[in-house]
This record gives sequence, C-alpha cells and structure tokens, in this order.
Amino acid sequence: AYYNLGNVHFRLGQQAEDLDKLEDSWKQAVQQYQNALALDKTHPDATFNLAFVEARLQQIALMRELARRAKEAADDATRQRNYRQARLIMEQVL
Repeated sequence: AYYNLGNVHFRLGQQAEDLDKLEDSWKQAVQQYQNALALDKTHPDATFNLAFVEARLQQIALMRELARRAKEAADDATRQRNYRQARLIMEQVL
C-alpha cells in the first residue's frame, strides 16, 4: 500500500501546476517509498522509485539554486545600470 501511495504522490506531482506543489508531492512520494522499504527492504520497485524521485528532487534544488544565483547576478547588473547584461542573464535562465 505504501508503494502504491508513493506512486500516487509521484503522479500527482507530475500534474502539479507549479514547482512548489510538484516538490511537495514528490517529497510525500519519497516518504511513502521509505515506508514501503521499512516493511520490505528488498522491494525492488520501491528501491528504484525512491532513488528516481530523490534524484529529481535534487534536480529541483539545483534549478532553484541556479535561478537564485542568476537573479543575484541580474540584480547586480541592474544596480550597475547594465540593463542589457541583466536582461541577458534573465533570458538565459528562462
């Protein structure tokens, strides 16, 4: 049941309208896969899905960090009145 709940949360995340909702759903999926593995440490599908979703969550964290750094760089360029550079930075992120 925990394994299936993990799958449900993963799929709900895929249908999420924004990154925050996706991330929340996938964190719930991770918790459910962990619950499944607590009952059966040899469950191959739960093991695979857990690793898969954790890797995707790491990608989300990396994307958020890269976006934060780009915003800082664009803000710096704006403070220096280098609007062209600020626009280029933000276009690269988008």
